[in-house]
Amino acid sequence: MVVVLPRSAYSIVRVAKDIARVNNWKCITGSYNPLMISEPVLLVGNPDGAFNILARCHAHNRQVWYLTTEGRVLNPELVRIANTVKPYIVANSKYTKAKLEESGLWVDEIIPHGTRYEPLKHVPRKNIKYLYVAGYLKRKYPPESRKVIEHVSGEAVFVTTFNNPYIPYMKHVIVSVYDSKNSWFKYGEKHGICGEEVLKILYRSAMFYLNLSTTEGFGLTILEAMSFGCIPIVLNVQPFNEFVSSECGYFYPHNGEIEEEPFGVHMIEHRHYNAEDVIELLNKIKYDENRAVKCLENAKKYTVKIYVKFREFFK
Repeated sequence: MVVVLPRSAYSIVRVAKDIARVNNWKCITGSYNPLMISEPVLLVGNPDGAFNILARCHAHNRQVWYLTTEGRVLNPELVRIANTVKPYIVANSKYTKAKLEESGLWVDEIIPHGTRYEPLKHVPRKNIKYLYVAGYLKRKYPPESRKVIEHVSGEAVFVTTFNNPYIPYMKHVIVSVYDSKNSWFKYGEKHGICGEEVLKILYRSAMFYLNLSTTEGFGLTILEAMSFGCIPIVLNVQPFNEFVSSECGYFYPHNGEIEEEPFGVHMIEHRHYNAEDVIELLNKIKYDENRAVKCLENAKKYTVKIYVKFREFFK
């Protein structure tokens, strides 16, 4: 038996639970006594200060780390812990691997994230042109995204949190599950709340998934959308172009500007783009069901079954 221990972020907990479920392992998300665990542990999260504590608490256990990052990490303490406990370090993308190694954490393996949705066998009927999903972190809606949001507003459904400054430009908004319960109470009745079943309906109904983020460690919602034949429109940088092929997605260009944003021990790396390039692309492309079929085929390579590879590290 392996014990899976995630950091507290919603998306990370979800990935940890999927890993545990696929491998029939135990996943602990609440309070526990580390000394009561003698089994090997799989630690899932961002390489931040809280991860330092988690790793130190399990110095007596055999450890595998499954890490994601959106830029360089200034965490010499975690490097020292890694040199002491000698974990097997797994990254979720080539991009994450490069940034971790730039930070002094040497990666042994790459295992991409897997979608928890079984890819559909056939492309469903589509009645929404664009779907946009952005969580509570401001880097998910960079300044250059405003003009694009304005451009697609009448043809898009926006799933976002109410700290998103561009909500005034959005015609059809649904409150994200990432938002606070207070926002659900204040805005949920008017806008609706995007729970699991609503999200699946939106993925199924949308022709295009419009991702406007300048940074990700992976980009799991893009992969989830592809599982429903929803064609992704993404920035042409890693990690997006690692799992979105030119046959199934559309890319808008990086304009060459890179900005680092201090965020705790992280230096979040923004790869900026020009809104005009995105709008030009949107004006050119047309929905192509053959491309949607390619999305379904591609998504089959990245289901949660990919997580069985973790078993090899605990033999």
